[in-house]
Amino acid sequence: MFKNEGHLEDGKLRKTHEIVKSILESNFSTLVFDRFKSQLLPQAMAIIKSKIDSGKTNYIETLKQTWEVLYKQILPTLDCMLHQIETPKGLSLRKASLIVFRDHVLLVEPLEERLRSEIENGTKICDTIIHMILTVQDVCECFPPSKNKLEMERICALVVSPFLGYRGLFVNGDNTNPIVRSNEPELHAKPRSLEPITNSNQSVKLCVQAMLNAANDQKISSRSPEPSKESKPIGKKQSSFTNLNYLMARIYK
Repeated sequence: MFKNEGHLEDGKLRKTHEIVKSILESNFSTLVFDRFKSQLLPQAMAIIKSKIDSGKTNYIETLKQTWEVLYKQILPTLDCMLHQIETPKGLSLRKASLIVFRDHVLLVEPLEERLRSEIENGTKICDTIIHMILTVQDVCECFPPSKNKLEMERICALVVSPFLGYRGLFVNGDNTNPIVRSNEPELHAKPRSLEPITNSNQSVKLCVQAMLNAANDQKISSRSPEPSKESKPIGKKQSSFTNLNYLMARIYK
């Protein structure tokens, strides 16, 4: 399919559905997606890369044509062929394909340098290339973003202005110095404490405040007249201590 630019022979789609169905009914169903992502997709992207390499005299134009075929022909056909395959939560067949395309095709070449050279020569980056960059950089396989995801954001900030990414807000093609810097990288770089919540200042403050409220309610209830036995309400004292017990149970759980 990748060699034929997404075109299938007559009856190939139905035959593929039958093969996939039989595999999913076997003991190997859980391995289908893993093999698809780790073996089949890299081999397929190697075919795409070889076609791009053959047109290195005009790399951007060849990449544009390749993306049009991949996005309009191959990916929809792939979805039709393998829609029965169960995928991990948040990772579809299309997302997996775009991630492998990013890692095995786009980022193995100095795409940023080529685009920067085009811009410096006064050449306008075509809409198809911008669409490709936006589509691929939008795929996020983990958080915080992976190194390759951040590299795609750098490329995106070069051709799209303004661009808001993980590292901040970029304008005017300056993809190294955001005019508004995000604090997310610093927050995720800090080591996360594994200490129990009882050691945090916030939890201590909650405990102290709850105890003070309970003591205050006890003083108020001791000054108020005793209600009649027929209709004795539940006092705030009991309610406050109940809340305190609940809070302590939650903290020490």
